[in-house]
Amino acid sequence: MVKRCLEWGLSEPEFEYVIGDLVVTFMKTKLTEEYLDKIGLNERQKKAIKYLKENKEITLSKFRIISPEISDRTLRKDLEDIVKVGLVKPVGEKRGRKYVLK
Repeated sequence: MVKRCLEWGLSEPEFEYVIGDLVVTFMKTKLTEEYLDKIGLNERQKKAIKYLKENKEITLSKFRIISPEISDRTLRKDLEDIVKVGLVKPVGEKRGRKYVLK
């Protein structure tokens, strides 16, 4: 079930016991193409979000691999911008920093 949700671009379902019953909650991600367009993300930033949805974290070096023609300075700014809009949070110090979905 978890595998299928991830394949379909959904968040992992939540499993919990409620008064002796197993309850499974499915959540659809709000990070659709339309939503990302609406908040003004550029194509590189959309690539980063797509990568995050599939891989759970991204670093500058991984971002560089999926956008090789772009300077590190621009890629850093792209990551900072998606942090500012509240989609992503940084984890760790400047060197070796990772970014994960909120």
